[in-house]
Amino acid sequence: LKRSTDIMFGGKQVVICGYGEVGKGCCQALKGLGCIVYITEIDPICALQA
Repeated sequence: LKRSTDIMFGGKQVVICGYGEVGKGCCQALKGLGCIVYITEIDPICALQA
């Protein structure tokens, strides 16, 4: 995302739908860029992990 767009991510609010393998990776990467991350998940166990 950072290479393909010319957007500063710091302080942006981001919603991630699903907390599987891809969602976890996106969450970590976006938090590392300074984003405020919100996660939606329908599985209660995965929701607790988030």
